[in-house]
Amino acid sequence: VLNPGLKLVPKERNCNGSMEREFFCIDKTESMQKALQIYPILFVEGAAATGKTTAVNMLLRSVWPVQNLYIYDMVLECEDFLAFEEKMKCLKTQMQSYVVSKKDPGSDCAKDKDSWYVVFENLHKVSDEAVLGVILDVLYYMSSNLDIGKCICISREKPDKAFLPFHP
Repeated sequence: VLNPGLKLVPKERNCNGSMEREFFCIDKTESMQKALQIYPILFVEGAAATGKTTAVNMLLRSVWPVQNLYIYDMVLECEDFLAFEEKMKCLKTQMQSYVVSKKDPGSDCAKDKDSWYVVFENLHKVSDEAVLGVILDVLYYMSSNLDIGKCICISREKPDKAFLPFHP
């Protein structure tokens, strides 16, 4: 028996990419939005094929259009540490510029709220301490500047102990 507060919504395609059958999944958008109102960093953990990415996709569709959306698949990003490190430096620089602009009451940024979403997918693939350090640097910056936006980490495993400072 499903919780009466849960909504079943059609999923666009099945795992084979075909549109022959219509699948339904539980819409977790509302609970994720509530969590993100309290905590700027959300960690979504679960076994393979349990709907983590689908839930995050549904959440992002509900807040669309998002002014700044950055999605990093850590399977790909871990292949080239230097390129990933450079991406994170650029992201942090853009965030810093945004924070400065937001302080100007006349800027468009001053009206924005939570216009940034940063998603780290397949975080369980990160085993290199250097890569983890770069991710944590971005998370610390976002958590110390709460009006930037939200960060969502998706993993098949429980978070590394380095993420404990972000736990309530």
